[in-house]
Amino acid sequence: MIDSVPFIRDGEKKINSLLGLLYSPIWLDQRAENDHDQTNRQMVLERIRNQPQPPSKPGAFVGGLSQLWAGLTHRVTPDQLQYLARVIPKVLIVTGDDDNIVNSKNSLRKSLLLLDNGCVLKGMDGV
Repeated sequence: MIDSVPFIRDGEKKINSLLGLLYSPIWLDQRAENDHDQTNRQMVLERIRNQPQPPSKPGAFVGGLSQLWAGLTHRVTPDQLQYLARVIPKVLIVTGDDDNIVNSKNSLRKSLLLLDNGCVLKGMDGV
């Protein structure tokens, strides 16, 4: 799904595709806590639409493709994690049980590798 986002030209369709990656479909379809007349999806879309747009042109296609490739292929070795734990005093890893970007198993694996350094893993149900 994420691999098709750079090819979507219609802004509204692109935003809806990204929402499905960033948020749980269950949460998106629930009623918003602060406005029971709309769903969380409607609330997020409204906030995005009302966000001031920077006066810049869209990035180059190759730039978006490079970012996509980096996100899909990025790997951190246990040695690199240990180094990060030494230079970053507090590490908090947050994951949901329905995470489309980082597999929850990878979050657990990373937190176990960093456990001796005070890493905290926070799981969020339904997110």
